[in-house]
Amino acid sequence: MILSIDSIIQEIKNYDEILEVVFSLIVSAYFQLTNHCYLAIIVEQVHPNKWQLISDITIFCEKFLEHPIDRSYFRWRKVAEETLEYIENLNDNVYNFKHGNEGLTYKDCYLVYKNNREKCVLLFEKNERDERPVPCPQCRTLKIQGHSYPTIGVRSWECKNIFCGYKSKYNRGKRYSLSSIIRQQAILDSQNFIDPKILKNWRRDIVEVSSFSEIYDFLIQCYSLYDDTILIYEKLCQLPPLMFGRKLKIQKVNKLISSQWRNHYHNLKFFKRFLIKKSMKSLTSRENLSSIPEITLYQGDSFNILSQLESNYLGGAVTSPPYYNARNYSQWSNIYCYLYDMYNIFNQVYRCLKEGSPLLINIFDYFDNEKIIVFSDMGKKRLILSSYISFICRYIGFNHLGNIAWDKGEIEGNRNFNQGNYSPYYQAPHNCWEHILIFSKGNPSFDVTKIPKIIKEKPITKIVKGKNIYGHTAPFPEKVPSLLFSLITKDEIILDPFTGSMTTGRVALKYGIKSINIELHKHYCDLALNLLKQQLSKNLQGSLF
Repeated sequence: MILSIDSIIQEIKNYDEILEVVFSLIVSAYFQLTNHCYLAIIVEQVHPNKWQLISDITIFCEKFLEHPIDRSYFRWRKVAEETLEYIENLNDNVYNFKHGNEGLTYKDCYLVYKNNREKCVLLFEKNERDERPVPCPQCRTLKIQGHSYPTIGVRSWECKNIFCGYKSKYNRGKRYSLSSIIRQQAILDSQNFIDPKILKNWRRDIVEVSSFSEIYDFLIQCYSLYDDTILIYEKLCQLPPLMFGRKLKIQKVNKLISSQWRNHYHNLKFFKRFLIKKSMKSLTSRENLSSIPEITLYQGDSFNILSQLESNYLGGAVTSPPYYNARNYSQWSNIYCYLYDMYNIFNQVYRCLKEGSPLLINIFDYFDNEKIIVFSDMGKKRLILSSYISFICRYIGFNHLGNIAWDKGEIEGNRNFNQGNYSPYYQAPHNCWEHILIFSKGNPSFDVTKIPKIIKEKPITKIVKGKNIYGHTAPFPEKVPSLLFSLITKDEIILDPFTGSMTTGRVALKYGIKSINIELHKHYCDLALNLLKQQLSKNLQGSLF
């Protein structure tokens, strides 16, 4: 199923009205979509709130079904216990952890470029819980045993027929699921074969095309089977009724106005479990570790230190917050605890910034378990961190102005593009870009047109022969903080509340801009000061020749 937002909302000016239409279409699509199949949503820059809309769409798709989950794997008591212990003033009777959130599963976000135009293609998979027995694909018997859940919503089975050839040498039936059978069917039918040229062009999740019609060619071939019917929601559609052996059913969208789902979205208990202000406790004294007048470096909790800074004092901020549970130094019990900290820290950033000042946040939607349904590997998925950060910052009061795609080029990763299969449902791109979200406190005091859509920059080389030669596991390149310095004047003081190895402060020094840098861990503060010393030494040596 394909939902093209462009033509549907281009005449609608009110953002709430856009949400009403889009959310209603998503719910309709969910209940029409066959289980374990895909929904693609295409968004172009037809509205100034494009990336705000992408954020709301992504969260809504994953969380709009809020109800009790009657399954033993739903560990709501442990989730509640860990969250209530971490978040003060949280009342389980009000925010009822028995209710879990389900919906479509976010898979990928393709950025598609033609000249200077950009379209975003969001991919979601429907994995609705279904406990109905699935016959063994080998012997077709229902003499089976329910085994496990490879991922949330996908039940696997094991054949118990002793005469079935679908056995291993240990006489155990191979595990299978309806989802895996669908994918196997895709491989066995030669009519599903995908042209390798198409797969080569769509190997990364950032793509250059000669025509945007290539988006439909890719989606239809890679996320449906031969002889499938594909429903396409679009106001004006030039596609033929039959493509690649698939039947296209074009659904023209009338202006659907129903505030039910928009109101439902804003009232989700999911949000109320972390949008809680942290109280001020005893504040630790702050000591500037830097001897350079232009650079201030504080070691300690970012919330506590920010709480001691003046209001309306800083001219801008740029940072890359810790990615939830991605490193040993950034561990939380669950996504609620992580988002609670992010909400409170960025709330303090908002207070400290001057009216109109920019905030740039580098974040990546990587893979992990949110740990709000299950705690095992079955809960691992592509996280929607960028959407959560956008929602939090907008809730605080920031304007979400846009997004810069940091294209990291050809990357090495464990994620295999298609596992060697040229058939539908196996195509999973290399995730080669990260978000740099652009916000302002109130109306921007800077020139928004200076913000590029994309920057191309390779990540900093950290690992050589298995050893981290840099000293930090997640530094960003100098080009990221440099984006901020193109938006502000040199007399401003800027902030990085998660400074790590202090790339922001060291680059700010090159621009002649003062900075305040905050880092929780002492060893990273030591690393930052050592790198600063090396930078100053090189500058001094350069001035002697």
